[in-house]
Amino acid sequence: MRVVPLAVGLFLATATVVPALPSPAQANRFQEIMNLKRAQNLARMAGERANGGIEVYRTEAAMHRTVGTVGDARYEDVGDAWIFTFRGGTPEEVAAGRYSIRTVVRVDKQTFKTSILSNERI
Repeated sequence: MRVVPLAVGLFLATATVVPALPSPAQANRFQEIMNLKRAQNLARMAGERANGGIEVYRTEAAMHRTVGTVGDARYEDVGDAWIFTFRGGTPEEVAAGRYSIRTVVRVDKQTFKTSILSNERI
């Protein structure tokens, strides 16, 4: 049987494990996801404003989910901006899974300025 000196044994028993800090790549990826989620929210709000507000218009559920999850919002990365394409309609339509409007919104990656590219009945 091996005997460990008391001081070494107490040190090992009380040592705390310090988690590793995220790598620069992980930190950059986290920031990218946060920026994309912000852009998604801004695109959704632009669509709601363009269609009379949330009292009369709702977007599809995908525009409320976290980016990167199953059924997430449809978007395209075009370099300097993201372009979101989503459906919506009256609260009753959306609750029933039907949509009457298709909206396309561009969100600038630097300024987060939104532009409605298309807002049409489907």
